[in-house]
Parts: sequence; C-alpha cells; structure tokens
Amino acid sequence: MFFRGKYCGGEGSEQFLRHIDDSLSMLCPTAERPNITMLYHPDGDSFKEGFIWGSGFWIQNSYGFVTGAAPFLSKPWAKVLQNSLDLHWDNMGDGKRIGMHNQLPSETHCYNLRAPDGSLGDCADGQGIVYKQGDGNVDEYDWFYEA
Repeated sequence: MFFRGKYCGGEGSEQFLRHIDDSLSMLCPTAERPNITMLYHPDGDSFKEGFIWGSGFWIQNSYGFVTGAAPFLSKPWAKVLQNSLDLHWDNMGDGKRIGMHNQLPSETHCYNLRAPDGSLGDCADGQGIVYKQGDGNVDEYDWFYEA
C-alpha cells in the first residue's frame, strides 16, 4: 500500500510512515502540533528553550533534536541551528572570561563563573553562557566537558 502524507510518502507500513510524516511536520510551521517555530529566538537568530528556566539554548537537552533534525532542516533553519551551537562553541571556557559577554558582574551567580580552559556550557544565550548547570547549588557542580 502506498502512503502519501503531507511531508513524506512511500510504500510500507502506513502507521510507520504516518509517524515519520508527523515527525517531519514538527520542522515546519503548523497549527497541528508543536513545531520548530516555537523555539526560534529572533533577537539572536537562534533557538531558545524553556519559558520557565530561561531563554537560552540548552545544548545538553538538545542532542536528540540536533541529531534527529539536522539532516532535514531547510537552509534558514540549519543556519539558526548553527547560530545556536555557536553560542556554546564560541564561548568555551578559557580560564579568563566570565560567562557574561559584557564581562560585568551579574545578579545571576551562574553568569559570574570563570570556567577553566576547554569547559563547555550548560546554557547559552545572547547575554552569556552558563558554565555549570544552573538549576541548583552551582558551586557544588563540576565543570562540563563532554558534549
């Protein structure tokens, strides 16, 4: 049996192909389900996650999305993804700078940390990078090196 969905088509299990079609729909603006436009942050031309815990791109929460979506993103969305990842790679710890881009102390302790050389971040946005997981006692957490 041939399945023809909105985003994919082919022969095989209709249920399986429908799941693929539903998954691909999340990479396009649609009122039917959550989609990629809900993560877009126009100020930084990047993605953001979490209306409760900030406006940054949480790289460790994004592995599934990045590896699953990257091959299917249109050029504009691929650029937005690259901008989001660059927030982390361009701000790796160097042992000198603090997390805030303007290098001024912040009311948010997480942004005041000076990470060792090579340390990655937990969350990054246009203001800075959080070098340690920011959802608890930051001083007790270790630096983040694996990605």
